Amino acid sequence: MGIGRINTNIAALRAYFNLTFSTEVLANHQQRITTGLRVNMASDDPASFVMAKNMTIRVSNLATVQKSINQARDMLHVVEGGLNAIVDTLREMKDKALEAADGSIGTTERISLGNAIKALGASINDVAEDTEFNNAKLLSGTYSTTGSGLLTFRTGVGVNDLTTVGFSTFGGLKREGDFTISSLGLSSLVSTGISTISEASNIIAAVNNAITYVNNAITEIGAKNKGLKARTDALAIEQTNTESALTRIRDADTLFEAMETNKLQIRSQATIAMLAQANVMPQMVLQLLGR
Repeated sequence: MGIGRINTNIAALRAYFNLTFSTEVLANHQQRITTGLRVNMASDDPASFVMAKNMTIRVSNLATVQKSINQARDMLHVVEGGLNAIVDTLREMKDKALEAADGSIGTTERISLGNAIKALGASINDVAEDTEFNNAKLLSGTYSTTGSGLLTFRTGVGVNDLTTVGFSTFGGLKREGDFTISSLGLSSLVSTGISTISEASNIIAAVNNAITYVNNAITEIGAKNKGLKARTDALAIEQTNTESALTRIRDADTLFEAMETNKLQIRSQATIAMLAQANVMPQMVLQLLGR
């Protein structure tokens, strides 16, 4: 550029261009510092922006599924608590039936024990009717998410990531999750009462079968709950690893951004000084013309 050409100040234009560029880049680094994100919009890095969005969705979905599994586990804990209460009541029934089957007591005492067993049977029905979760009765044979006595829980983000608990087949019997004394095979025996050793022995046998049935249900609940816990742990690990990958793709290195900001601020100040000098250079021609 010749000093005598004053129509276009090339030096000033170059300085202005460099200042504009530095200002835009500086603003970008400052935005990264304030947001904590390296990729704030698709124009920053299209591929990384889409990857970050997909990973963010994945992390959110994994957290939601973990919440669902924990709710399922809470429901199974409620079921297990109800079944444990029923087993404890069955144990008391057997204790009284064993006492009634002893020939050392009289008929009056045996009838009294039979009445106590009736009361325990009513207690079992109360537990079966009152065991519920989110207004759903779980042990009276009325709860079913599929129409077949099955509880269905979500265990993953995929469409078919589901697991079921077979309330309809506890103990190998088709009882639709019903744990009332009628389903347990005790209704007629309990209502009849006890007046003989034979009747007491019949109740002992029926209670033994009921205890086996309920214990099998507790075992199934425990195994399913343990499986859900393992699934939750696996999802938590996946969520952590996904978030780790997400932060490498999306998040800004604040120290690096601060270093770049300082460098660009110094460069901008230097460019402004050079722009001022470039604007002064054409005035030198005026001094020549004035002589």
